[in-house]
Amino acid sequence: MVSSLLGLRADAFHGRLRVIRPVLPPSVSDLEFRRLKIGGSTLDLHFQRTRDRAVTVKVVDRVGNVEVEVEPELESKAA
Repeated sequence: MVSSLLGLRADAFHGRLRVIRPVLPPSVSDLEFRRLKIGGSTLDLHFQRTRDRAVTVKVVDRVGNVEVEVEPELESKAA
């Protein structure tokens, strides 16, 4: 469930983690993952809600060559 909300898509074979349109529940303003293993690499990630309610992702620590790609939330169009 958490990986779905945060949009985590790991590709260990290619050494890549995609974060697709991450969402935090309303009661959570930030969340940190430590020692997330992707293939032979390890990541620490920090997710934080900004004032405009977007969720940012920061790589706090990385051991290995894993690449992190973040696809931000789609901007909503005003009606």
